[in-house]
Amino acid sequence: MSTTRSLRGKMCIYLALCVMCIVLSTQVALAAAQYNESPLLATAVQKGELPSVEDRLPENPLVVEPVQAIGLYGGTLRLGLLGPADLAVQYWPLFVEPLVRWDRTGGAVVPNLAEDWNVSDDSRKYTFSLRKGIKWSDGTPLTADDIMFWYESILLNPEIIVTVPTWLRSDKTPVKVSKIDTYTVEFEFALPNVLFLENIAFMSAQPGWNMIRPKHYLQQFHPDYVPKDKLQEMAKAAAFEEWYQLFQDKMDFFQNPDHPMLTAWQSTGPIAAKTVHSLERNPYYWKVDTEGNQLPYIDRVAANILENIEVLNMKVLSGELDFDFGHMSLSNYPLLKENEAAGGYRVLLWKKAMGAQLQFQFNINHEDPFKQELYSNRDFRIALSHAINRDEINEFCFLGLAEPRHATVLEECPYYTEDIGQLYTAYDPAKANGMLDSIGLTARDQNGFRVGPDGKAISITLEYPALTEFGPWEDIISLVTGYWNAVGIKTASKAIDRSLYEVRTATTEMDAMLWAWGRGLHPLIDPVFVFPSQVGHYTGAPLYAQWYATKGASGEEPSADVLEVMKLYEEFTSTVDADKRFEIGKEIVRRAAEQIWGIGTVGAAPAVEVISERLRNIPESDLHEWVLLQFAHTNPEQYFFDQ
Repeated sequence: MSTTRSLRGKMCIYLALCVMCIVLSTQVALAAAQYNESPLLATAVQKGELPSVEDRLPENPLVVEPVQAIGLYGGTLRLGLLGPADLAVQYWPLFVEPLVRWDRTGGAVVPNLAEDWNVSDDSRKYTFSLRKGIKWSDGTPLTADDIMFWYESILLNPEIIVTVPTWLRSDKTPVKVSKIDTYTVEFEFALPNVLFLENIAFMSAQPGWNMIRPKHYLQQFHPDYVPKDKLQEMAKAAAFEEWYQLFQDKMDFFQNPDHPMLTAWQSTGPIAAKTVHSLERNPYYWKVDTEGNQLPYIDRVAANILENIEVLNMKVLSGELDFDFGHMSLSNYPLLKENEAAGGYRVLLWKKAMGAQLQFQFNINHEDPFKQELYSNRDFRIALSHAINRDEINEFCFLGLAEPRHATVLEECPYYTEDIGQLYTAYDPAKANGMLDSIGLTARDQNGFRVGPDGKAISITLEYPALTEFGPWEDIISLVTGYWNAVGIKTASKAIDRSLYEVRTATTEMDAMLWAWGRGLHPLIDPVFVFPSQVGHYTGAPLYAQWYATKGASGEEPSADVLEVMKLYEEFTSTVDADKRFEIGKEIVRRAAEQIWGIGTVGAAPAVEVISERLRNIPESDLHEWVLLQFAHTNPEQYFFDQ
């Protein structure tokens, strides 16, 4: 097997420290020829409702080594969601089955639906061999046609996909996908694409970018196979205006229980507010444990759709949920620990690969000419960074368990250099005031606030969504508002609805975009935090991001400092030589840190995970990382209840 991996041996030290006790998923051949299955499925087989387990499994099932022990069948896994929009936190990880996936360390790509692959010497061609005999949840065989349907009828259809994403194209040329035979497909890029395997493990693991779609089911809603006028009639009957809206609805497997699945569990109905969304086991799931037991061990998943975080907290404390990944903040930690015995759970602290729990990205494309010039001034950003008391934020908001730092990669990241994590982080109000004076902001009003050319106080409003996933943002923002007011920059804050926030961050109206700085270990896979590459809440330069994403078709050409990093990244993704690419990666990360496009606060705060004391095969210590889809790399299909 030939592979090209961006991190290679540079990750070894970190992986040895964090996961040396974790046993990797394996593909060793089973000694026993006989497979076992859930009693629920065995009963269905006896009734003639299902084929035998041997007939449902592929020729070479993927063998998963349990984290702790061979599991027991049965049970319902209860979790909580804050409405239908909360799926990414802990629901998506249950549906991660791309061609290749991350191993349990989070540092290497391993086989999954594809049992083998080959990469050309120039990293332009990737050939994948599917695992023969895998079946969709309705019993239909998985073949290369399901990938070709995604490519020809979805990716290349502009009514469904308006713009082909950067990881699936070379410059403006989309990847070419070809069917070699029933179980083999080839992806060919016009230029080298050295990050393609990692992007499959990350990007295609997200529901919206799934590269494998059930052709036998979805073709009945697509104009490549059904006359468009008939589809329009079907769309109207389903209360949609256009055929592609109907198609997208049918393609949403969270909402559509008829959509065949390749995952361990499948939906039983649409997600609705203030109710329970249920999943049931997929009888054709194609993975087994080391003793030949078909996975998953757990029969059902019940997602409680809850009104707010307070209700979710109460259900966790009372033991009504079996696990929670991502909703609990460190401020909950003491109370959670106090109630462990009464609630029947245990509290784990996993390392979170977060460069900053919250960063402030000033809008350098602001529609106000004075603010655009001010926010584009690097010294202005450095000054406000020195005005922040990060030690106070750490103690007050994170129980002292986070790390005061810049918004950049973690020290464990192979692209970390020297002391970039501490750039501009010293709390020094005098230095901040001096730098603000030096850029001409010397005049002040009667209240001590610095004034602009119009004689009015320079006023900043920090709009933000009231999230707790990355920490107590409201408290952090309140402190930062005070720090900046103290050096004469009039600052206020305003909590707004998340959906409205995400709309506004794509505009030139906001003063600053607030979000966490993620990808602390994998910064250059979808580099949204390194430079403005994606329109939305990840960037303080929406017009530059639009220009980059559309290859100059819209948006605004970036300033020289930003453009240089963009060009370096293009060189990085097309450089086949691993050592040269590694040096380019370090240069990109360092330049981004030095430019301080995002002002960090604290980072590397541990993630609070709450696990039922009956739930097993979940690592006591692991990595909570968005690139790994939170906990998907721990193989949820091998979780079980110790009954």
